[in-house]
Amino acid sequence: MSIRKYLVSLSALGLALVVSTAVVNAQEVTSTDKVEKVEKRERGFGHGDKGRGFGRKHGKFGRHGMGMRGMFRGIELTEAQKAQFKAIREANKPSAELREEMRAIMIAKRDGTITEAQKARMESFRADHKAKAESIKAQIDAILTPEQKQQIETRKVEMKQRKEEFRKQRELRKQQQPSETVKTTKDN
Repeated sequence: MSIRKYLVSLSALGLALVVSTAVVNAQEVTSTDKVEKVEKRERGFGHGDKGRGFGRKHGKFGRHGMGMRGMFRGIELTEAQKAQFKAIREANKPSAELREEMRAIMIAKRDGTITEAQKARMESFRADHKAKAESIKAQIDAILTPEQKQQIETRKVEMKQRKEEFRKQRELRKQQQPSETVKTTKDN
């Protein structure tokens, strides 16, 4: 075997070693990321049903409240009612084209390149969404029994109280934090 072939084989082996090391490291990072996400969810900093507390943008009690599914947690629903709720959700689900159009408008708004036509379209979306939400609420109210409606109203009151308590606690924490002092240096 010539030296040239030996060097080519050796460099190919070295390259294979580097690539395999990179792949293994990438897999470790991915699995570590998954573990961290699960830990966050278990601690209550995730989204959806695992979230604990208020005030997160898309969490359990975020910007849009508890949502339709969260409001019915703990309320005994019949299988027929569950099927009707699912049918209502499916019937009122926005189309993929509408979601893409809205996403494009939101990106333009974030970037500061939104046009007047896009602003008008967004206002149209808002009006349509408000009308659709009222329609959905009327459909759901027609399905619920008076006892279930009372349970929901009780939950709403409890959630408002809990939200207010959280707001007060947050204000107390802000007041208790020492204000940052700006260090000034003297020029001599």
